[in-house]
Amino acid sequence: MNDVQPQSVKIFSTRDLNFASTLMCLRFPLLGIDYQIEGSKSRPIGYFKFEHTPAIDDAKRKYLQSMLMVVPQSYEQAKEALKSEVINVKMNPNSGF
Repeated sequence: MNDVQPQSVKIFSTRDLNFASTLMCLRFPLLGIDYQIEGSKSRPIGYFKFEHTPAIDDAKRKYLQSMLMVVPQSYEQAKEALKSEVINVKMNPNSGF
């Protein structure tokens, strides 16, 4: 028998919808979404979870320095999908994300 234990995954979380959309365009897999109600309008703010890797740190550095390029249509699609999923998680907490 092979008793290999799965390694714990370090989580990188961001509430920056634009950065999360960029990560999606760069093919970083989304691990989950948490949300928190913020502001006077009680709107849900998504916290997008990705695996924390050196590559994601590099992407963040490049993003902050405006050194990344993504396909605009893919970016807009990812952004709309993430917005919709935040609402879905709020309305249906058992949705699986």
